[in-house]
Amino acid sequence: MLSDELLAVMLCPACGGTPLRLDVDTTSGDVVTEGSLACPDCKRWHHVIDDIPSLMPPQLASSLKAADDKWAEWRLVMDEFLRWREQTWSEAEAARERRETAAGMHRRFLDFCELPLERHLLLDIGAGTGHIADLVGDDCVYIGIDPLPGGRAPDREELPAHMPRPS
Repeated sequence: MLSDELLAVMLCPACGGTPLRLDVDTTSGDVVTEGSLACPDCKRWHHVIDDIPSLMPPQLASSLKAADDKWAEWRLVMDEFLRWREQTWSEAEAARERRETAAGMHRRFLDFCELPLERHLLLDIGAGTGHIADLVGDDCVYIGIDPLPGGRAPDREELPAHMPRPS
């Protein structure tokens, strides 16, 4: 489900108002299958389907329907990607090598970002399972978002067996 921490930092794409209010219509487990984010300032609302908010700014989308159609196409692509990923992480030794490579790449990326030493906020867009959170310090507020809940395929309850998980 969309966390309170995430909702507290989300801005309305139309007016910049915050915080957005989550109205839940239906859920499946901890996933909001249908709902909306409402802006108390400009009174606009934004669809939430399968934990994915449609936050298309009004100047970029002629209607919410156009935005939803685009996301429907993207969901199909992501489903294909997740099926590929399931196969990719299924062999234990290859998965161990991938984890080591990914961890090294994430460490280099964090070094490249030159995050400040004092308390900071890290927004990870496309966070997958959010395992990069394990590499940032305790003084970092980490928020990871991804178009798929928990980085798992819609027809799967669990992540692939050998895929990294946040600690």
